[in-house]
Amino acid sequence: MILLVNDSKDDTGLLLAFRQVGVPYPMRRLSTIGKLIAYLSGDGAYADRKKHPLPAAIVFDVDVPFEEAFVMLTWIRTRPALQKMVVLTLIHSELTRKVRRNYRLGPNSFTVRPVTVEAMNVLASKFAVGYSNETAVCMAAGEERA
Repeated sequence: MILLVNDSKDDTGLLLAFRQVGVPYPMRRLSTIGKLIAYLSGDGAYADRKKHPLPAAIVFDVDVPFEEAFVMLTWIRTRPALQKMVVLTLIHSELTRKVRRNYRLGPNSFTVRPVTVEAMNVLASKFAVGYSNETAVCMAAGEERA
């Protein structure tokens, strides 16, 4: 299962892109970092792991201050059960210093958020190929880790 964390009221573009390229995994959506942490912790409404299993991957597309995203990534990477989870962070602009800091915290990929449906399809397709091959890095061609 892939967990999409997206605070946009209109997240259909990204979900549609993943479906159009044939990502064969179910997707669930959460809208906040707080809900993500509750889900991953199995707290409250997410306590039943049969109904709310841990995801194999997280696509993090939340427009929050970078410090909050870094706190979330640090939280994930300091939990033994979550350390190897695939985490893809989508950003809305290229910010080299912050990208480098993000990688030090351990997401598997960091890329600029696509703004067109076609670009979302390309991203979802590359993610599907990398994920289905069980590779940790699902980066667009030509990109390198900072």
